[in-house]
Amino acid sequence: MNIYNSVLLNTGGIIQQVRTTFSRAFSPVQPIDKYITLYTFSPGVEGNFTSSFLPFRFYIDDAEHAPLQEVILAGSHFINQRQHHPCYAELVIAFEGNENFDEDEIDHIVRPVLPHRWKAFAWRKARICNNLMIGISLGQ
Repeated sequence: MNIYNSVLLNTGGIIQQVRTTFSRAFSPVQPIDKYITLYTFSPGVEGNFTSSFLPFRFYIDDAEHAPLQEVILAGSHFINQRQHHPCYAELVIAFEGNENFDEDEIDHIVRPVLPHRWKAFAWRKARICNNLMIGISLGQ
């Protein structure tokens, strides 16, 4: 199961809200393969991302979502928050556990959720919170 999040940041890089496919009907025993999270300072970019799925909105201090919250916060420290341009966003894919990835899989994840005018121009990876995190810088 993949969980898609969009995180709207304010100009200080603080999380304002999160929208996600995670819902109260989700079973904690169901394995999660990947967390795919768009971090953006632009409500328009966030809206484009969420239009491809039906999000469930919650606020970052909602205690019921602690594991998901941990991944989102770890990703928010991993992204480049110096770019406050409305035509810039960061997509972070967190692979659960020790799973490996390949570039074709990243492309397969990114293409369906972003409009064609968005292009990836840089990426990096790190192991954070027992997850392999891939950060992708996106621009128009």
